[in-house]
Amino acid sequence: MGRGNRRKNQRIIRGGGIFLFLGFLFWLIPVIELDVPYSKVLLDREGRLLSAVISADEQWRFPPTKERYEKFEAAILRMEDKRFYSHIGVDPIALGRAIWLNIRHGRIKSGASTITMQVVRISQKNPPRTLWEKCKEMFLALRLESAQSKEEILNRYIHNAPFGGNTVGIEAATWRYFGRSPSDLSWAEAAMLAVLPNNPSAIHISRNRDQLRQKRDRLLKTLHNSGHFSASDLELALLEPLPGPPKALPRNTPHLLDRMRAEEGRTVTTIDLALQRQVHQRILQHHERLSGNQIHNIAAIVIDVESGEVLSYFGNIPASNNTQHSNHVDIIRAPRSTGSILKPLLYAAMLETGELLPREIVPDIPTSIGGFSPKNYDRTFVGALPASEALARSRNVPAVWMLRKYGVERFYGRLKNWGMSTLSRPYSEYGLALILGGSEGSLWELSTIYRNLAWSLNHATHPQDKMTTVHWKQGHADVSENDTFDPAAAWFTMEALLEVYRPREHQNWRFFQNSRKVAWKTGTSYGFRDAWAIGMTPDTVIGVWVGNASGEGRADLTGQKAAAPILFDLFGLVPGSEWFNKPMEGISVVEICPHSGMLASINCPDAELAEIPLRGSESLPCHYCQRFHCNSGCTHRLHAQCASIDQMQMQKRFVLSPSMEYYYTRKHSHYRKLPPWNDNCMETESDNKPMSVIFPRNNADIYLPVEIDGDLGKIVFQATHRSLKKTIHWHLNDEYMGSTTRMHQLALSPKSGPHRLTLVDEDGNIIVRRFQIQTKEQ
Repeated sequence: MGRGNRRKNQRIIRGGGIFLFLGFLFWLIPVIELDVPYSKVLLDREGRLLSAVISADEQWRFPPTKERYEKFEAAILRMEDKRFYSHIGVDPIALGRAIWLNIRHGRIKSGASTITMQVVRISQKNPPRTLWEKCKEMFLALRLESAQSKEEILNRYIHNAPFGGNTVGIEAATWRYFGRSPSDLSWAEAAMLAVLPNNPSAIHISRNRDQLRQKRDRLLKTLHNSGHFSASDLELALLEPLPGPPKALPRNTPHLLDRMRAEEGRTVTTIDLALQRQVHQRILQHHERLSGNQIHNIAAIVIDVESGEVLSYFGNIPASNNTQHSNHVDIIRAPRSTGSILKPLLYAAMLETGELLPREIVPDIPTSIGGFSPKNYDRTFVGALPASEALARSRNVPAVWMLRKYGVERFYGRLKNWGMSTLSRPYSEYGLALILGGSEGSLWELSTIYRNLAWSLNHATHPQDKMTTVHWKQGHADVSENDTFDPAAAWFTMEALLEVYRPREHQNWRFFQNSRKVAWKTGTSYGFRDAWAIGMTPDTVIGVWVGNASGEGRADLTGQKAAAPILFDLFGLVPGSEWFNKPMEGISVVEICPHSGMLASINCPDAELAEIPLRGSESLPCHYCQRFHCNSGCTHRLHAQCASIDQMQMQKRFVLSPSMEYYYTRKHSHYRKLPPWNDNCMETESDNKPMSVIFPRNNADIYLPVEIDGDLGKIVFQATHRSLKKTIHWHLNDEYMGSTTRMHQLALSPKSGPHRLTLVDEDGNIIVRRFQIQTKEQ
């Protein structure tokens, strides 16, 4: 081999080595990445935009998706890089043309940037346009093309291209300029958007609009000539006007969006956009009415019972220029005083254990327990009423009696197990006030618990089914560890809540064939600060809270007047459903006393069949009914020591205690009291006493305030007697205080320390009550 050939081979080898080395270096160069912050975007269950928040660098830049937008892609390729799919990142034809034009005009006339090169430039934060930067762009564009597909590069461009102002990317641009998704663009809209990235600082919809329209129209004609649409379509497209000023992005779920503000990216929720908008509109209509009474905040949530999916999330009235009413607060998650909203849960818990029957009467009389004296909303007492009716009428005193029987600690534990995390203090600090709003709960957790109640009843025939948690993100329905409810107890609870008195405009719902059944309950906190309403059907649970986030109370801020009308308006937005199916198991048919609602005893004058929860069949029989002997007309009672057997007849009668009887007779004229004793008969010690003390209870601690003049205040002591004609004589520490007839009330001012109150009627019946007086000085 000659010397010339050897040198030639050496040059080839060296050239090949250099080429390989450069190739090695080429592959070592990292592929450019777009390290930019994105807006937080919330989508509804169908992928439609709910809300978005601007990115950390103050740009409207939506996170990229893999969705293709054919019209815009065709327009942007024709406008920016018509040989995009044929070049390798650098377009030699465009490059040669740019060099010729620039030399000819003596200045930069064309940059010959391909879409790939523009992606590189965006990733480099748009550096100054120099020859070195242009060479760098071309080199990195070649590297990018070697690593990614054309579709991936085009996708990166259209989601990061500038569209004027702080609008970046096709999706943000279409929402800002047209108020809809890129997939819904017309050809004229797609062409206008394709013009903007070419020079967004000079041509924008707010300036140089004539130039913008001319460029758009030229591009439309080019697209038509390329066969993308017909001549008639072109004619219509040219007639389309340019959009107006940029639009505000949708804020359908602003409070839900704020919860996710720290996170980037897209979140697909379970929200139904159409329902969300309807809920928004209805609540704003009610807000206009309520704001006249200085009630400024409303929250509502709609939950699908079966899936646990949140269909609508309205955290608060949207903020406006006037933000003094804490509109930014997400009330759905905020702890608020519960009012009476926990009463159905206690009712269900007691039915489940058999400690209460649906129609069992519960006391509704003045009560004082350890200084706690609950009052009914209407400040009246009815003596006794069925537990189901007490729940439907939301009577406070019976609810306290029920909680005392069930136990505060037990109920506190059940609430925790049901998912009420807002109980942050020991149960002893809540006490019996727990059932009347002494605790705080959130609309989210309380609505969740009521959804679980409905779900448990729906799955009565499949108790092995696992209940999913309530959730607002798609794909985040973990299995719940919370307690479910006994289906039978849930059924009787729903039946009781069906009888809750509806707002005025819905009072006659039973008379309309298309009216839906809704089990629902209201709640009103102390001082009229919080109004609640939660309703259930087999398909849907809706929770509503109304009030002031500041805690300011207002007249008429009650669950019935403020929250209930909104609740039933929102139920009108969701599909109707049949009523719950009664469980096939867990319900027993027994004989009950129709007067007391308890299991019939041998002393009950009559009995009837009724359905009760199975565990209730183990409860105690009726103790309100008594057997007694009386004369032939049953005008007086007799016993064997004062009358012969042939003069007596045996009777069975429903008899309440004197304190219950005193109030019960005011509403129940048919109630028959025990007849008085015959003058020749003495009442035995074992007989039911005709006299009862309503206040104070035995061994009570009573706080006596000091009046403004320095004297001790007075306490009104109260008693009752079966006979309105009887006189009661009052003694305090064996000192006579006075006598009363018919209305047995006496106002006294005992000094600090222990006391003994003695009551004696004219027949010699005696009742003694001991109590302790405490004053501020102690």
